Amino acid sequence: MIEYPSVPRDRGKLGTIYIKKGLDEIEKKLLLEEEFCHLYAHHETQLSVDQDAIAKCENQAKRMAARLALP
Repeated sequence: MIEYPSVPRDRGKLGTIYIKKGLDEIEKKLLLEEEFCHLYAHHETQLSVDQDAIAKCENQAKRMAARLALP
C-alpha cells in the first residue's frame, strides 16, 4: 500500500498534509515539518519521477525540516 502524507496542488506552494492517527506529538511535529518542506520545495508527486529524484527530494526535505526544528 502506498501512503500519501502530502498532496501538492497544481499551483503554488499549497497542498494538503495528512497525519496518521496514533502518532505521538514529537512524531507529528517531525512529519508535519518534513511534509511542509516537500510541499514548499517540490512541485511534483513521487509517482511522476525516478528513484534518484525521489531520493534527492527526500534528502532535501529532511535537511530543510531539520533546519526548521533548530531554535
